[in-house]
Amino acid sequence: MTKRLPLASTLCFTALALVLPITGAQAFELEQFGTRLKALSAEQGTILEWNELTGDESQVVAKGVKGTVPGMTEPVQLGDVTFSDIAEESDHYRVGSITMSDYSIMQEGATIAAKGIEVTGAQLPFDAVASSGMTPYDSAKADTATVDLGGKRVLTIEDINSSAKETSTGSGSFDITVAANRFSSDLFQLATPDLKPMLSDLGYETVTGKIDMQASWNTKNGDLVIKKNDFVVDDAGTLSVTFDIDGYTPALIRTIRETTEKMAAAPEADQSAQGMAMLGLMQQVIFNQATIRFEDDSLTNKIIGIIAKNHKTTPEAMINQAKAIVPFGLAQLNMPDFAQSVSNAVNSFLDDPKSIQIMAKPAQPLPFAQLAATGMMARGPDAPKAIINQLGISVSAND
Repeated sequence: MTKRLPLASTLCFTALALVLPITGAQAFELEQFGTRLKALSAEQGTILEWNELTGDESQVVAKGVKGTVPGMTEPVQLGDVTFSDIAEESDHYRVGSITMSDYSIMQEGATIAAKGIEVTGAQLPFDAVASSGMTPYDSAKADTATVDLGGKRVLTIEDINSSAKETSTGSGSFDITVAANRFSSDLFQLATPDLKPMLSDLGYETVTGKIDMQASWNTKNGDLVIKKNDFVVDDAGTLSVTFDIDGYTPALIRTIRETTEKMAAAPEADQSAQGMAMLGLMQQVIFNQATIRFEDDSLTNKIIGIIAKNHKTTPEAMINQAKAIVPFGLAQLNMPDFAQSVSNAVNSFLDDPKSIQIMAKPAQPLPFAQLAATGMMARGPDAPKAIINQLGISVSAND
């Protein structure tokens, strides 16, 4: 467990590093350029430093760049960042190309490396605070990103691409895409000893696949819609998570970040007050709906087959046993209609594994703080029932 959180933090920084330069430059005077670059980065939650800044409007090079984000004790060395073809427009500079040196960082035994990072068509605001909270850009890409753990390659991501385009000038509404056209992961190296035999039986010691995400974000009212978020594993299946929330504004993100930093620094006695402040902030965020969907590509029957083999029975017998257990477990909720609906969906999926979906769609938009309050106030067997009803949860299969 000691390596998991630092590894996740470093991976998040790798993703941030791809987009970080987007929020950077816009001035022709070198000193002003540097000051604004640091201010814009700080507005995004990243403290940016460098050894030297050289160049002019045709090309500016930040040498020896390092960045620090909340939750990381040591700055990440990013190497040189080059801004080329800078042109002044009404309230921003358009940068034709931003490139980063290939880099490699190590933390807690994990080595993360990225190559071929470039951003094109970035529109960089003059005023960090007055900006929409996100800067448009035509495209960003990284040729490869890799993770080595204990000296062994555990993850390779290739052909990473993203874009963030404003729907109309000054609207604050963005269409966002992120894609990784191929990844491969050595699950056998990452798995705990008790899971390794199952991975071997399933043939998933190493997996490949791709990632595809599409979203829209209105930074003025905070309407964030994840329209598509597919995690595809070849010869296994596709996991999709989508959601729709309101009130997720750049101002809120900034305040949450500041409150989180205060909570981390505050004495334990002050934690409860900061926690209440955080709950108050979440009152602004409104939950509209979310879905979790799995589309099967042989994974389900493989798992059933392995479990049946381990229990010295047949897959058919395991499926019938599962069909009997599900209604029994759901009966504890004392929600007969919901239990019947879920049982029907599970039975359909087990008989013919195509897809299964969980949807949460409340009757009315639901403030996150209200949902959190329900979770804290509900006790005993009534807690799941209260949350299921409040979220309007439903389960369907093969649709």
